[in-house]
Amino acid sequence: MEMPKKQIVSLIDSSIAILLGLFIVVFPLISFSLTTDFFGLPKQALLGAISLFGLLLFGVRTLYGRDIKARSTPFNLPVIAFCLTALLSVFFAVNRFDALINSVPLLFSVILYFLIINFLKKGSSLFFALSSLVVSGVIVSLLAILSFFRIYFLPFSFTQVQTFTPMGSLLDSGLFLLSALGVTVPCLWSILSSLTNTHARTKLFTDSKTMLLLAGSVIITIGLTCTIFELVAIQKPNILPLKTGFQTGFAAISQDANRILPGFLLGSGYGTYSTVFTRFRQPDFNLSADVWALTFFRSSNFFLELLATTGVLGIISYLTIIGIIAKELRKINVASNENPFAISLLFLAIGSFLLPFSPTMVTILFLTLGLFAASQGLSKDSEALGRFFDVELHLIAFKKNLAKTSLYEGLAKFLPLTVFILFFGMSTILGYYSIRFIASDVLFEKSAVATASNLASTTYDYQNKAIGMFYYRDAYHRAFSQTNLAVASFLAEQQQQDPSSTKNIDAVYTLTQQSINSARTATQIAPQTVANWTNLSSIYRSLIGFGQQAEQFAILANQQAIALDPSNPQGYLNLGGIYYQLGQWENAQRQFQIAISLKPDYANAYYNLGHALESKGELKEALNQYLTVKSLTEGDPQNKERVQQEIDALQARLDGQVPNNTPASSLEENTSTSSAQLDINSPERQLPQRNPQLKIPALDTESSQSAEKEE
Repeated sequence: MEMPKKQIVSLIDSSIAILLGLFIVVFPLISFSLTTDFFGLPKQALLGAISLFGLLLFGVRTLYGRDIKARSTPFNLPVIAFCLTALLSVFFAVNRFDALINSVPLLFSVILYFLIINFLKKGSSLFFALSSLVVSGVIVSLLAILSFFRIYFLPFSFTQVQTFTPMGSLLDSGLFLLSALGVTVPCLWSILSSLTNTHARTKLFTDSKTMLLLAGSVIITIGLTCTIFELVAIQKPNILPLKTGFQTGFAAISQDANRILPGFLLGSGYGTYSTVFTRFRQPDFNLSADVWALTFFRSSNFFLELLATTGVLGIISYLTIIGIIAKELRKINVASNENPFAISLLFLAIGSFLLPFSPTMVTILFLTLGLFAASQGLSKDSEALGRFFDVELHLIAFKKNLAKTSLYEGLAKFLPLTVFILFFGMSTILGYYSIRFIASDVLFEKSAVATASNLASTTYDYQNKAIGMFYYRDAYHRAFSQTNLAVASFLAEQQQQDPSSTKNIDAVYTLTQQSINSARTATQIAPQTVANWTNLSSIYRSLIGFGQQAEQFAILANQQAIALDPSNPQGYLNLGGIYYQLGQWENAQRQFQIAISLKPDYANAYYNLGHALESKGELKEALNQYLTVKSLTEGDPQNKERVQQEIDALQARLDGQVPNNTPASSLEENTSTSSAQLDINSPERQLPQRNPQLKIPALDTESSQSAEKEE
């Protein structure tokens, strides 16, 4: 017997409500080692699956119900405006594919918000969601407590550390546990309020739901305490200093040459803060001993990140959401059961102005906002009913009595069908590319495992498949370029050992071309990512003496990296290293001195400058540089010993014990083994000299000029 349409609609409503509740439980917990990101990407995959499946079911519900019903809340328009602003910023971003990839989880989070407000309309559904949030918080807390006391029962290596949390970071874990604890505060308040009333106390303590919430709040509190202790004493998070966050954020919307209006209105593109950080940070950031060498992908807090990446329009839409939250919170008693999600939302809203938010926490924010709005919709207050209500879309009858005609009936059926097709198409397209993105990430993680096992052929195959599965990730092309270069270097060394053999010549030539082309592709996909230009420069540098004009291309690519990260001394150290490799001592000296001016305590820059001066024959000046290095490495016995040997050798030359025309490179053989910190800047691998040199792909000058224009 065919099920009545009303029952189908009811079944869909119940199914989505259950799925949302289960999602709330699983989302903070899901993690696995099949992807490059053990924690974030699995959560985004689950978010995408639930959001798109829920969207598809909503379309089916509309088709069967032959009506379009939606919940109206004061948050809807600002949330849509915020999402549209983020998506619009993608199209004006220079690193467009980075912005697009990072904006998809935001789109899924917004879809999740609308699913929650439209399908959690009953008290039982909301209590199920609340219970799910508490259960999830309890499980995260238990894992945090067990890990804190070094009790490891999960059979995965990445879980067997004291600071393990399924949230992926202690900061995210602390924020989530704080929001989970927030929903239990009204329960705790009720218990405290009832202690003076014997009848109320007896009734309250015999309520199983209340007792479960009480037990959950105790466990979450303990887990939160352990997490905060770890954040303070064991693993302090690397948070961008607030001064730098302000400076880079305002620079992004006011100093982005050739993008003044798009930069002001829409920022650099949602999720592309790392490019803002490298381009606009000031030299005084290099004085931060612990973080100067890091590239920050998030600003000091979520608000400043939005300022930099979505511009003024993004900030206005977000502040509108925050303003409505504040307005709604003033209308309720947050310590009562009037809206159990009020305190959680308050914590998260304040946290967004104090701390950086990962994509996971952005999802938690919109999830909590949806639960808060859904709970407000159940209010009996007449004023609330005027703000939270259901609307049903109909065709407008422009002609008299049109509603009674068959034409109107046909059009009335057409509107739900249009919505279904729209949602089906949206789910299909987003789902298709999301699956390919995740599949490519799994393949790339397999390549990393193969690399760790020194399986070059397997690494090559998996990286090639990952690129074929999802082409628009620059990191894939960077890694593939280095893999090609490594294999080419190995084959070239074999060829050098047996010059009579010619079997590897064609393979070496093909691999070097693929290496350069992959590195160039990375710069085309993300032209403002410094790592791409640094990688391209390193590829060309490895081919100096092997490929025609490799040294010129290496210098040009490195100069582009410097243009995109002008305050980073490492870029000048790399460029000086290229000049040093070419025997251009004056140019090398100049670059090393710039690196020192940007970071006066940069021991390795003084060390390289000393070698450049020594190669020039300016031995006394070189000795002064080595003495400076010695003073900067007092707390590093290995580096101190290394530079002391350099000082002794140079002093011997100055005293006449070693001829002054002895090249510095011949003395290096008598020094201690190379240190991770002090070394002469050189390429990681170098293909052997070749005469005649092979013709290699040139630097993509159009891509380079395009990136320079954006500067």
